[in-house]
Amino acid sequence: MRAVLPLLIVWLGCTQTRAFPCSDSSQCSGGVCQPAGFCSAADSTCESGYRFDSSAGDVLAATCVPPEELAAELTAEHTAADEFTLRFAVPFAGEVDVEIFTDIDDPWTISEVVKTSETSAVVRLSGYPLPVEHRFAVVRLDDDGDEVERFDATIAGEDIGNRVLFVTRSQGDGNFLLWADRPANATAVDGPGAADEICQAEAEAAGLAGTYRAVIATGGADLSCQLLGETGTDCAGEAPPVGPGPWIDTSGFPVLAGVPALAAGEFSTVLRFHADQGPVVADVWSGVNQSGQPTGSCGDWTRSDSDAGLGQAWRDVQSRLPLRLAGNSLGCGGEKSLVCAQMDPGGLPIGDAHRVGGYPVFMTSTPVLGLIDGGTVPGVISANSLCQDLAEAADIDQAEKYFFLAYLSEDGEDAPCNVLGGSGSFAGGCGLGGIPELGPYVRVDGAMVAESFTDLVNGTFVHPLSLDENGSRAGNGLVFTGTDLGGAGNGNDCDDWTYGDGVDFFGQGGSGATLSDPIEGSSSTFCSLERRIYCIARDR
Repeated sequence: MRAVLPLLIVWLGCTQTRAFPCSDSSQCSGGVCQPAGFCSAADSTCESGYRFDSSAGDVLAATCVPPEELAAELTAEHTAADEFTLRFAVPFAGEVDVEIFTDIDDPWTISEVVKTSETSAVVRLSGYPLPVEHRFAVVRLDDDGDEVERFDATIAGEDIGNRVLFVTRSQGDGNFLLWADRPANATAVDGPGAADEICQAEAEAAGLAGTYRAVIATGGADLSCQLLGETGTDCAGEAPPVGPGPWIDTSGFPVLAGVPALAAGEFSTVLRFHADQGPVVADVWSGVNQSGQPTGSCGDWTRSDSDAGLGQAWRDVQSRLPLRLAGNSLGCGGEKSLVCAQMDPGGLPIGDAHRVGGYPVFMTSTPVLGLIDGGTVPGVISANSLCQDLAEAADIDQAEKYFFLAYLSEDGEDAPCNVLGGSGSFAGGCGLGGIPELGPYVRVDGAMVAESFTDLVNGTFVHPLSLDENGSRAGNGLVFTGTDLGGAGNGNDCDDWTYGDGVDFFGQGGSGATLSDPIEGSSSTFCSLERRIYCIARDR
């Protein structure tokens, strides 16, 4: 499925244009300088929207300007991770109005459209991941709003601008200059340069085109700034740009939207693959802590001795979401891998293999207190109503087929039973005579979260349950569940989700943003704090 962008070029009326020969449209006071060197005034009664003014001479004056053929005059290309630019061969006087239609596979929206010149307009996107293709149409409308002409185009594959992100098979200690797998033609004399050479060599060996750099921090630069060749945590006073990005893994799965997402730790999934698509099992060097700050880089990656301090690394990237690629401070003598990022566009296209059908699941975009009151009966009933309302408002694909239920336990009622439409304990079969074999369960971007309901309840996730109903990353905070791993309620349910003050009751929360504690009650949280909830689909 594909998202469609109808871009409506609306020709605006204008009542005054000074009459004189022109060389540039800036001389035409809102009109357009025609190739013949005369200004034309906007006129809604003309098919083209413009009429030659008196400076065009007796023959052309007051006649309508022939409309340009859109198909011959328009090009479109990605110019950053979250935008594309429309370019017209001739000036146009009008505004670009954008409407977007989205579906389960493409949870993204238009954030703004900016006319950057009289021959170009930029369409900026929000939401992640980006779709496999952008299909869009530029439409010329008459004064009544009826379509006069239409131009359809597609941006796909390498034109989307994807870059590849992978984990090296090569491993080594904190001195990157002495790694055994460093290429024979290596010339770098510093640790980060050696890491870049290792990344480049593995990419080329796997047949990946482009230029690759290691995603590491140093004593003088955080992850983002080091990747961009800048210094500090603010890139020498410059805010990190949107590009480069987005990054995908070697299977085509979207991983990271761009540099700002790297700085925020907003990974779409775990780092699963090497350059040759082999599975990742190693830890990776990073150099930053959980707050994204440089904390340990083994003497800027040139030392492995015990006096070199610590090297920050992320442990077990296969089973946890690599938030900021941060983790534990470790000695510099252990062997770990690197994360490598392609810097230039033209990588692999986003694939469709990760997009599967199944029961939609999401975190709520709207957080709630321990008192969940949707205007009906406080508690799980109101939470169920919230899930249903959010799913319908987001127009989740085939939402009409499902009820959306909250994954919340209350006294005597386990969360899985609420989802399944049963009652009582999950261990006792929810009063259903047995737990049905249902699945798979998928995020709204089509990525599988769990293969079965049992896997969902047990936290056996394929990808993190980290998106809300709109497809936006829901953050890394706790989620109310009142439930232990395995589906049993644990009593930390804010008095059956009817209490939102003080500290007399607690609500148990997990976080689907990581795979280590995906849907369990990993820690208690005050009922007076706002948390999200999980919503899980069930057949009507």
